[in-house]
Amino acid sequence: MNQDFNISERGIIASQTELRADFKLFFEASNDLWEKDKNPGGKFPLNMAENNLTWPLLKNEMESKLKSLSIPDWVSNYTAPKGAPVFIDSLAEFMSRHLCQSKVSPEFLLTSAGSTAIIELLAWVLCDKGNVAVIPSPAYPVYTQDINNKAGLIRYDLQTHHDLTDLEGKDVLVIEDLERAKLAIENKGNSFKLLILTSPDNPSGRLYSIGELDNISNWCIKNKIHLVVNELYGLSLIDTSHEVIREDYKVEKQFNSFAKLIALKQSDYLHQVYALSKDLGASGFRVGVFYSMNKKALE
Repeated sequence: MNQDFNISERGIIASQTELRADFKLFFEASNDLWEKDKNPGGKFPLNMAENNLTWPLLKNEMESKLKSLSIPDWVSNYTAPKGAPVFIDSLAEFMSRHLCQSKVSPEFLLTSAGSTAIIELLAWVLCDKGNVAVIPSPAYPVYTQDINNKAGLIRYDLQTHHDLTDLEGKDVLVIEDLERAKLAIENKGNSFKLLILTSPDNPSGRLYSIGELDNISNWCIKNKIHLVVNELYGLSLIDTSHEVIREDYKVEKQFNSFAKLIALKQSDYLHQVYALSKDLGASGFRVGVFYSMNKKALE
């Protein structure tokens, strides 16, 4: 390792590791944005998930609240390690009513600076360096850095299909897929300790049914593998009943929050991740949420 750098070897590796393969394309598109009159031949960057469509509504609502409410005194204090209690209570109420459609207790919530920080924290707390995290492929590319830069986990992309049409009438992920991945990992002398699912999925948009989540969670509990379900896009759903597109969706699928199974099974191996970045279009707020019955992890 080159010692001329004035940072750690970990820092050097992180700085020289490409964050994602499509970054150059993103910046190219951002510098040549489509405009109907000024730049009709411009580009649409589709690889950055910023939900700016909701911001005008949210901005007006926030500005209205700031005019009518005073800033609470707890803002100047460190409050609790898991987040300010009044904020945790509000998040629990929001998630219970809108995302989870079931009771979420503030006791089992923790907040951090965005979903990236939550995933990184979980990799650090739930696994040891060199353990393997399995992620159904294709999937969000930056999970690799989230789980590796600090925690030192190895990413294993589990290829379950090559085209969305391959999944028509089938589950996204079946137990045979997990068994196959587990065997391949163990044959290399490694340990499968973490399974990360994204529902709705990024980039495919596929939804996991409650039956799928039940089967997968039972398998993970049996094998002592931590299951993390990232529901970052849980309220960013397509209205498949809309007259313009309903013919394209022969089978209507509903989003099922993993929170229901977490509350039902009460296992230390089941966890949910959420954030305000996508559904509320507030990426800059950096609010990530962790929901789990694992009290040691929450500590």
